[in-house]
Amino acid sequence: MRDGDVTAGGIPESLWFAIPIVLALVGAFLAWQGTGRLHATWKRIAVFLAQLVVGFVIYAMVVLWYVVGSGIDSL
Repeated sequence: MRDGDVTAGGIPESLWFAIPIVLALVGAFLAWQGTGRLHATWKRIAVFLAQLVVGFVIYAMVVLWYVVGSGIDSL
């Protein structure tokens, strides 16, 4: 930002989207493996979906905190 080039700072946009997608896939895999002890399929799917929803809400809150806190954008 000091040199006036606003495209030179931060992480590349491809990484901004790729890193959370890869982490979400790994997290979903681990969450599914973690529900293996539940023998009823509907319980396993319910717990898995609840974990995904909680994870997404936490991710969305962190992204909003970063974007608003760093001054990139405001609400």
